[in-house]
Amino acid sequence: MIDIVHACDAIAGLLDNEVSPTSDSLAALGVLQPGEPEYMMTVIPKIANEVASLDETTPGKDTGIFRVASRVLAPHSTLSEPTKQATLKLQILRSTGNADYEALYFSRDGVGFIGASKLRENSMVRIRVDTPRSPIEVLGVITLCVSEGGAHRMEAKLFAAEQNILRTWLGFYASLL
Repeated sequence: MIDIVHACDAIAGLLDNEVSPTSDSLAALGVLQPGEPEYMMTVIPKIANEVASLDETTPGKDTGIFRVASRVLAPHSTLSEPTKQATLKLQILRSTGNADYEALYFSRDGVGFIGASKLRENSMVRIRVDTPRSPIEVLGVITLCVSEGGAHRMEAKLFAAEQNILRTWLGFYASLL
């Protein structure tokens, strides 16, 4: 049991620090048996999607979890620099109905956006950004939510992005001026 907990902790640490893990980076942890890194690469996106489904809250409803204000000053941004400005339609995909937001800026590892409905920090979400070429769908973790006037500015960092999705994201980011 201790070995399992140790392996899970090491994998969680890798996922927290690496936008797009590979079977090689999983194997380099030294906590998995031969063949397990490749298997984990098929399981991690499924687990992340399930967690995103569990983290869903109904947009626009106050669940009470936002009533106690933090006394810790929030950072201006949690995304890597440089960020690039681009105003695009962004949706948080939910089984109960998608929530519309406006993307404001992008980084290599995430997106900043604004909207009327708060999203809980540290929640996992499915995101669709309508880019000029085609929509990009990614999993992300909400890393920042600050109230600005009557709206809420949020940031989401990519989470466990598959290599082809990460290439598409980075290509889009590179195309921004």
